[in-house]
Amino acid sequence: MSNRLIRSTIVCALLATAPLSLAGGIDYTNPPQGVFLDEWSAILLNGQKCGYSHIVLSRQGNTIKSMMLETFKIARASWPITATQLMTTEETLDGQPLAFTSDSDMATQKVRQQGVVRDGKVTLRSEQYGNAITETFDYPTGALMTWAMVRRQEEKGYAPGTAYELSSYIPIMVSNQGITVKVVIEGMDETEIAGQKRKAIRSTQEMILPGMPVGLKSTVWIDPQDHQPIKVTVQMMGMQMELVACGRAEALADFEPPEAFMDTLVQVDQPIDEQAARRIKMKLSLVGDGPDMPPLPQTGMQTPAKADARSVVLEVRRQDHAALAKARPVMKINREAYAEFLEPNIYINADDPVVRKMAEEAAGKAKAPYEIADRLRRYVGEKIEHKNLNIGFASASEVARNRSGDCSEHAVFLAALARVKGIPSRVVCGLVYVPSFGQTHQIFGFHMWTQLFISGQWVDFDAGQNESACNPTHIALAVDSLRDSGLGELAFAILPVISRLSIEVLEIEPTSK
Repeated sequence: MSNRLIRSTIVCALLATAPLSLAGGIDYTNPPQGVFLDEWSAILLNGQKCGYSHIVLSRQGNTIKSMMLETFKIARASWPITATQLMTTEETLDGQPLAFTSDSDMATQKVRQQGVVRDGKVTLRSEQYGNAITETFDYPTGALMTWAMVRRQEEKGYAPGTAYELSSYIPIMVSNQGITVKVVIEGMDETEIAGQKRKAIRSTQEMILPGMPVGLKSTVWIDPQDHQPIKVTVQMMGMQMELVACGRAEALADFEPPEAFMDTLVQVDQPIDEQAARRIKMKLSLVGDGPDMPPLPQTGMQTPAKADARSVVLEVRRQDHAALAKARPVMKINREAYAEFLEPNIYINADDPVVRKMAEEAAGKAKAPYEIADRLRRYVGEKIEHKNLNIGFASASEVARNRSGDCSEHAVFLAALARVKGIPSRVVCGLVYVPSFGQTHQIFGFHMWTQLFISGQWVDFDAGQNESACNPTHIALAVDSLRDSGLGELAFAILPVISRLSIEVLEIEPTSK
């Protein structure tokens, strides 16, 4: 079961809960040379420390540089899970974007992004294991990077009732589009920090990704004297995440990682023989406070029907892999229409020489698209020898060399091998039934698998569970090509349902019918 997208969701939440303010007395139109902002915060999960955040702003001539480091450690049963995100930006004094970097350390090898903004264009280089992909696209119109966001916040001020909307550029989340940020200043309020009550300006923020029906909401308390954020909270996954301002020593102090994954499991009231099922009809409902049920994708396996604002009836059935295997061995793909599912990206790097060699080895002499796909799926299951739960979201390049990971590594590796062989691919984020995990039984857990475009349709393959003909407990919440090199879209897609989902099994049709 996957912890990768849950971990990515936590990273996105941290990015959404790291507002910047200037210390009192600093002129945001003309800050001093050198470092003029140096903030440390402890990151808490349900009141337990799980990491820290460090933000630095400095001026060199007429260039403003920012550095934001966030690192956290959580537990999944007995497995420790660590992730670090380092981002830097360079902007002109008046807030025009110049360059940025992003280092995502959620696997053995870091994924590094380097971007340059010039003449309204972004040139983005993504690299891992020495394999680099460079792409150029339009810089999102009006999108602000770190320093420009600080300036705009100071311009708008902190008077109660102030409300505004900004477009922010955070390439680790979405590399080719801006992200909407809605800000409301609610007025003076009292909050508790380290057991003491403090008066502060209360502000709410909502970060909304392009095409997402709901955003990630946070509450920010700002010191009325120096405008420093002293506390930020966000409710997610049925838990509360906080950033609390503190000193360097407190931020870096060691801690015991809190448990963060067992509450994401969804228990059902009856066992399911998933291998004997042809079709399963389920009702998915959301409980507790939070946004309504997001739209679920219709795929070759599942057909959703909205029951009401907070529930959906979902029918999932096995695809006819026997018929696909007998189909004419013809592979005619409109490469322009399916470009994003064929082109390499930093996670699905089909240009990596090691990946290409393995794809040829896996496919052998097979010619028919389905036979190739089935061979690739089997090969992935055999080659990933170490089924580790503590690997981060590793790329196909890393998996090809380290042979480690769980479902997300199986998914991206299979997707990359398929692209080498000219088969369009995408990954699926969702849930799958597991008879037991730890001491919990009859559960659905978050999972990733792969869809390959064969014979004019998207076909599900699950290398992590050693299934070509996927069983009908696979519930797809989102599909993605991972083209933009960011995990924000997938993370935000699962955010509304984590720890709020209940599943009622309505009908199971066995394969014998």
